Amino acid sequence: LAVRATRGRRLRPTPLRALVMRQLYPVGAPLTTGNLAVSSVHTLYYELHGKADGVPALFLHGGPGAGCARRHAGFFDPTHYRVVLFDQRGCGKST
Repeated sequence: LAVRATRGRRLRPTPLRALVMRQLYPVGAPLTTGNLAVSSVHTLYYELHGKADGVPALFLHGGPGAGCARRHAGFFDPTHYRVVLFDQRGCGKST
């Protein structure tokens, strides 16, 4: 259970299910994609989503061995944030 404030009332628990079931923001095509060289043999694949001049938000996903999915950008309001998604080294489109 999570706790949320209600206007002038006592705090009451909110079922976790209510928090988890929120809709994600719509995700369009990325603003840009690329590969960032991090060593002589490794590159990190990245995608930028959202507002080009928005507040930067770096999405860190679970692992090991995981890459990003475009749907991860949906956790952020695209009218406010510039979202950076990347695949871990050696995973997804990274080398």
